[in-house]
Amino acid sequence: MCDYKESLHLEHNELHGSIPLSWGAMTSLKELSLHHNSIDNALPHFICDAMPSLTFLLLNNNHLEGSIPQELGNCTSLKQLYLDENFLRGRPPKELGNLHNLGMYGVILV
Repeated sequence: MCDYKESLHLEHNELHGSIPLSWGAMTSLKELSLHHNSIDNALPHFICDAMPSLTFLLLNNNHLEGSIPQELGNCTSLKQLYLDENFLRGRPPKELGNLHNLGMYGVILV
């Protein structure tokens, strides 16, 4: 995968399975939009460490399960975080309070 790609929009593509670990090599990615697919398993912990410039993370309307990883609090450049319409459980981690760039409508968790 290209490490210089800035946006990846694959919404509404009937994608199945997990987000691949190899996507962690896209270190300059700013926009990751995978909403309205069938992506499952847990939300990867590596996303924010591997993609420090990420501003848009749109994973709503998938089949993600488990809890929201506290590592998402490291995505301090995020302006939009959409995780609604998944099978996530538990309380959002307090580390999400580190995301000061999220606007009033920039986060949807449930």
